[in-house]
Amino acid sequence: MVVRSTLSLLLLASVPFVLSGCGGKPSGSSSGSVPIRQQVANAQKEPQADVRAKTLMRLGLQQSQAQDQSGAQETLRLAGKACRDISDPAGQATMFALMAEAETRVGNGAAAQEAVQSARQAADKVTDPEAKVRALGRVGRALGAMTDVDRAKATLKSAEEWFAKVEDVSARVLAIGAIAASYKKIGEAAQSDRLIAAALDLTGSIDGDRPRCLATADLAAAQQELGNKEAADKIFAQALEAARKIRKSHAKAYTLADIAERLSKAGDREKTRGLLEEADKTAHQIPERDLQQQAVERVRMMMDKLLKE
Repeated sequence: MVVRSTLSLLLLASVPFVLSGCGGKPSGSSSGSVPIRQQVANAQKEPQADVRAKTLMRLGLQQSQAQDQSGAQETLRLAGKACRDISDPAGQATMFALMAEAETRVGNGAAAQEAVQSARQAADKVTDPEAKVRALGRVGRALGAMTDVDRAKATLKSAEEWFAKVEDVSARVLAIGAIAASYKKIGEAAQSDRLIAAALDLTGSIDGDRPRCLATADLAAAQQELGNKEAADKIFAQALEAARKIRKSHAKAYTLADIAERLSKAGDREKTRGLLEEADKTAHQIPERDLQQQAVERVRMMMDKLLKE
C-alpha cells in the first residue's frame, strides 16, 4: 500500500534519534564493557555507509559531552567520510544534514557549513519529487539548527515547489506534512500551520471514508515522529472524529483499529487501549456473522500485539 511505504520512508528520513540520547558518559566508558574508542573502531567496520555514519555521529557526540573534543572531532570526521560513501543522493542529503547538526552541537561551525553545503548538493541531485521534498526538509532543519533561519526558510520554500509533482495524493499529504514539521522546528509556526491546513484539505480529496481517515491518521503519526506533537494530537482527533462517522460497522471497526495501531507507534498506550476496546465493541455490532467474526479476531490480535509490546 502506498501510504504505508511512504510513511515508513518519511519516518526513516527524519532520523530524530541520531542526535539525541547521547548521554554524558566518560570517553573511556563503555557500552556493556567496550570502551568508546573501541566502539569507534568497531563502527568503522560497518559495511552499510548510512548505519556507519549514524553510529559514528552518536559516538562523536558522546565524546564531546565527555570533554574529549579531539576524539569527538576525529570521530565526526570519520562520520563525514561515511556520509560521502552513501550512494543514494536522498540518503546522503539526510545524513549530511544530520552531520551539520552534530557539528553545530560540538561548536564546529566551519565543519557544519561544509556538511550542510554537501547536504544541499546531494538534495539537488534527487530526481524523485517525494524524496526531493524530504531531503530539502532535512537540509532546512539543519540550517535552522545552525540559526541560519533565512537560508532555512528559503530551502523549505524551495521544497514546497515540488509538492504538486508528487503524484500520489496520500504521499503528497505526507510530503507537505514533513515540511510543516520542519517549519515548526525552525520556529516558523505560522508557516507550519498553513501547510498542516493544506495537507488536511488535501486528505478531503481522497476517495472513500476509510482511506481518507487513514491518510489523516498517517499525517498525524508522521507529525508525532517528526516532533510536532501539538499538531499530531489535533490531527489524530480529526481522524477519530471522521472514523466514528463511518456508517458501516465493518469499515468503522477496521478503521478504528488501524488508527489505534498508529497511536501505538506514536507511544500513546492509553489511547491505543481505549480505541481498540471501541473497535472491538464496534466489531461485535456487525450484522453479518462471518464478517463480525473476522473483524473481532483481527481486533483481538491487534490487542494482543499492541498492548503487550
